[in-house]
Amino acid sequence: MGETREDWPNLPAMMLDRARAWADRPMLRHYRGGAWRRMRWGDFALAVTSVAAFLRARGVMPGDRVLIVSENRPEFPIADTAIMAIGAVSVPTYTTNTVADHAHILRDSGASAAIVSTRRLAERLLAAARQAGTPDGGGGGGDGPLALLLCCDGDPPPAAIAVHRWEEALAAPGDFHALEAEAALTPPTRLACLIYTSGTGGAPKGVMLPHRAMLANREGVRVLAERLRFEGERYLSFLPLSHSYEHTVGCFLLPSLGVEVVYSRGADRIAGELAEMQPAIITAVPRLFEVLRARMLAQLEKETPLRRRLFERTVALGLRRMDGPPLGLFERAQDAVLDRLVRDRVRARFGGRLMAMVSGGARLDPDLSGFFLALGLPVIQGYGQTEAGPVDRADALCAARADRGVHAAGRAAPARPGGGAAFGTGRDRPAAVAAGTGDRLAAPQSLADRPPDRRRCRALRPAAQPARRRLHRPGAARADRGRRAAPRHPGRAVAL
Repeated sequence: MGETREDWPNLPAMMLDRARAWADRPMLRHYRGGAWRRMRWGDFALAVTSVAAFLRARGVMPGDRVLIVSENRPEFPIADTAIMAIGAVSVPTYTTNTVADHAHILRDSGASAAIVSTRRLAERLLAAARQAGTPDGGGGGGDGPLALLLCCDGDPPPAAIAVHRWEEALAAPGDFHALEAEAALTPPTRLACLIYTSGTGGAPKGVMLPHRAMLANREGVRVLAERLRFEGERYLSFLPLSHSYEHTVGCFLLPSLGVEVVYSRGADRIAGELAEMQPAIITAVPRLFEVLRARMLAQLEKETPLRRRLFERTVALGLRRMDGPPLGLFERAQDAVLDRLVRDRVRARFGGRLMAMVSGGARLDPDLSGFFLALGLPVIQGYGQTEAGPVDRADALCAARADRGVHAAGRAAPARPGGGAAFGTGRDRPAAVAAGTGDRLAAPQSLADRPPDRRRCRALRPAAQPARRRLHRPGAARADRGRRAAPRHPGRAVAL
């Protein structure tokens, strides 16, 4: 991409600056009305400007908490950016939350406004607001702490508070240049969002993420994005935008790197969307990788015995290339032929342009990641925590682009002291940046007065060992020629 580090003070300043420079570029793609529709950066900026003006005119002030309850759709990043641009704090929440879940988050965050995608979700949130309005949670008059509700689809339900349609917000007059100037005044240490996560258990806790934490994530990923030339490619967004990882990566990080975000319609359609959209990047949890492997093996059972043997031999040789011992001359030739016969077909089923299949959220089983790596699919395993923004470290591909063959992964590089995002490059000096990490909310009663950067996150992983230049262990193979050496490809061995 050839870009140097931009010193944006915060996320909305970054997004509005990109919109001004890339007004005619595609930013988002979503499925609506029976067809895929694109949103340009210029249209995004206009919508953000109007929604920001609407919220300000309805009394949303700097520091106010605003809930976002929505599926993955363009209204989500528009609302998110607009909220932050006027100095307020976004609180993304899951559409699967129960009334009790919403009530807890409303009480804990002190949110006074909410943006929801559908009438059904609005009704659930209003019920939660009524429940949260009394100290015992038993319900009461009015709609609790909420004062404003904005509904994206259809007419919002009647309520005792101000309710509006999304079209009203889009029609509000706004000044893009004035909003850009206003957003630039927000310092990087200011609280950007509250991400609710259950952590190890119990009621969800709000993680206070400042702008600098997610900006540092972007700077760390930029190194990998430049090497793989992500700009102009597509990213298939599958995880909910209320998830800490997808919120940072799908809402801000990848779009700011010039990647077009395509919102998936769900797990049941993702296989067809991979072939249709031809993404360069996808992110998912290990469960999705399990589903994809099961579907591939089920399809394999319908093939001829010859094709099944070719597939199995391809996987076996691919694992040998990563685990060792080294392939012999005949096996290398055989592997090259199978790359054309089998791996090319597999890559085509995934769109043919994949450069990174990122797994996070839980440990990826070595056998599972090895299956995809052996078939020439570039699996990257990431590690992180919500307090880190949330990216902490990830494997990096040794190849500049995922064009052909089995793509071995680099080691998981450690973050530098103080926290941050780091990405292994297959060398001893990983790219890394310092990041301001987030903090969890303490007691609900102290929420309104607590600054976002009271303490640092201490749960950083210890430094990894220096990277090996070879992925197999020839010494181990010589010690026991009758037994395969232990797996050493980090794409399969990084624990979360």
